Amino acid sequence: VDTQLIPVYEGTLVADYEVTDLAELGGQLVTKQIDLSTLKSGSYHLWVRADDGVNPPVSTYAEAPLVMAAGARTVYGVNAVRVTQNDFDPLARLAAATPIVIDHANDFPTTWTATISDTFDAATRSLYVEWRNNSHPDADTYRLYFGNTPLNPTQVITTGDVIEEFGANGEATGVKVGFVTLQDIQPDVPYYISIEAVDTVHNRSVRSQEVLFTVASTAFTLSSAQPTVTILSGGKASVPVTLNASGALFFPNVWLATDLGSTAPGITASFAGDVEGFNELNAALPTRQLEISVDASVPAGTYPIVISGYNGDTKQVLALQVIVGKATSTLYLPLIRR
Repeated sequence: VDTQLIPVYEGTLVADYEVTDLAELGGQLVTKQIDLSTLKSGSYHLWVRADDGVNPPVSTYAEAPLVMAAGARTVYGVNAVRVTQNDFDPLARLAAATPIVIDHANDFPTTWTATISDTFDAATRSLYVEWRNNSHPDADTYRLYFGNTPLNPTQVITTGDVIEEFGANGEATGVKVGFVTLQDIQPDVPYYISIEAVDTVHNRSVRSQEVLFTVASTAFTLSSAQPTVTILSGGKASVPVTLNASGALFFPNVWLATDLGSTAPGITASFAGDVEGFNELNAALPTRQLEISVDASVPAGTYPIVISGYNGDTKQVLALQVIVGKATSTLYLPLIRR
């Protein structure tokens, strides 16, 4: 035997009225108008609970108006409080409850201009996206679409239903929002984001407009106070390399690489304090010394050294010139006095 448990007198509050007029007491018919348009599509039963805060509350389900008009015995009027009468049958009362059918099949939206906001966290390179819910009652879950070209999403995230916001005092604001955090945001990359509201029960959906988010990388250059240096064969010299940035960099470090491909064999260069090739410049260390050594076998001439700086995919270069000169012999002549 299949047994189904059906809760009685449970559900969502759709209206709350305070009785302030004595004429509404004593069993008289009281008429109130209730807006059920915000309910999801489905079959409902409406019930009313009267509570004076002293006596046990009295509840009753709404019955068909036809039954009431026929003068049949119902739980309205004086019967609403005579719950202990001898012939009271709660199952009969529930059986008379009238179903109220809500059907939004013909009014699901085909377009949606969503309220979408975003917040970028530079420390974690993440983008927090938040949107307000679609007003249609049947929308029960949401998806976020994004890609790097317009109208061509490459990724989709199912985010679930929205939640209600609460104010600073802990009270509900009446605003429902959904949100998701996108990780590993890259500089100078466009992100086209849209939200889809989905009615999973009836397999319907509507997608919002696209919003564009891009975070620009900070411009930077490399410079040197000594872009040209003269070194005698067998000698050494140090050249400063300095980072110049117009603001905080997207990535904190600019990584340095040294290209000696156009120099003569015997010329070496490395940054002071080089730790396994990890050379960087940043706001705390904007200048480093490039130490250049020239072997005695290097012929005289001018040789370029190219320094490349990388901040993510952004690259800047600095060209240095090393002028190699041969050491000249000093001739000492004897001093003759007359």
